[in-house]
Amino acid sequence: MKAMNVDRNTKVVITDTGQIRIPPSALPLVTGDVITILNHDGMYVNAVNEDGDRVYLAAWTDVTVIDGL
Repeated sequence: MKAMNVDRNTKVVITDTGQIRIPPSALPLVTGDVITILNHDGMYVNAVNEDGDRVYLAAWTDVTVIDGL
């Protein structure tokens, strides 16, 4: 599933096997990172990582919803 198709406040794991696209100066993200989707903002999705830091990733990044959270 693409990050842009995930509902707000949903916890996901990044499953994209390519380079994770982020805006300049944003915190890096890698495959396997768990984030909570906050808002869709044009070509990027705003999210929060497990440390509570704001992160951004390209809206077309592949993610998988974590069930039961």
